[in-house]
Amino acid sequence: MLDDVLSALAPASDKTSAAPGTMEAVATSSSPPFGSSSAGGGAQSSGGTGRASPPRRRVLIVEDEALIALDLERRVTRMGFEVVGTADNCVEAFEVFQATRPDLVLMDIFIRGPADGIQTARELGKVSDVPVIFINAFADSDTVGRAAEVSPYGYLLKPFDDNTLAATVRVALERHAADTRLRLLSAAVDSAQVGIELIALRGTARETVFVNEAFAALHGGTREAWIGKPPTLLALPDAASLPGSAAGEHQGLQRLQEGIRNVHPASATIPLPRTDGEARF
Repeated sequence: MLDDVLSALAPASDKTSAAPGTMEAVATSSSPPFGSSSAGGGAQSSGGTGRASPPRRRVLIVEDEALIALDLERRVTRMGFEVVGTADNCVEAFEVFQATRPDLVLMDIFIRGPADGIQTARELGKVSDVPVIFINAFADSDTVGRAAEVSPYGYLLKPFDDNTLAATVRVALERHAADTRLRLLSAAVDSAQVGIELIALRGTARETVFVNEAFAALHGGTREAWIGKPPTLLALPDAASLPGSAAGEHQGLQRLQEGIRNVHPASATIPLPRTDGEARF
């Protein structure tokens, strides 16, 4: 089994999950400008200002044809990236990955060993969120379909020119950085101790697309039960439906509803009914 082959090589997972009610902690580093370079990948002063240049983005190449691997290494290096190593099979790919922790993997699909590039990418995905770009000479539906299942950040069809390679690598790195920011934001929202309801605009309609645990605890029911429903405040017909409604709460509810409909900031403190009828502020 592939798991048995790779189990001894698998590095500790880069992915972390937060316990319920706690904040997920993920260490990240700022992304340097694409294509920036420094001799030997080390920090160098820039323009005599004394400021260190950011390190180059680091790439692992997995390719079982030696001449193609060498050509890729030269091309990627010319683009300003650092090639941390090359591998021609899944086991060696894991060894180099564990030792170097690259920012991106260029992965040929048909490689030597007990697993092809798609299987290798799937195993890497279990221990890291490193972006993978597939390289292949074929674009048949079966191969592309299998590749798509592991959510790659690109699919390069051989032969490809330098501009195509550079664009694919740079877009993949930027997209991965955006995905990382989104994951951190999602973790923060999900573990917040205040109720959060995210609303999507679909034409003239407004629809709830996300609620966090605190929202479900505040309003009752499960998180899933709120998805697809009209926003909570728009579902209230008028202030008279609020528990213990007072005159000032009517205006507050109107301000909030207007803010949701017209997409502008609004604030007010009003009691809201839970699904069990209890009032919560």
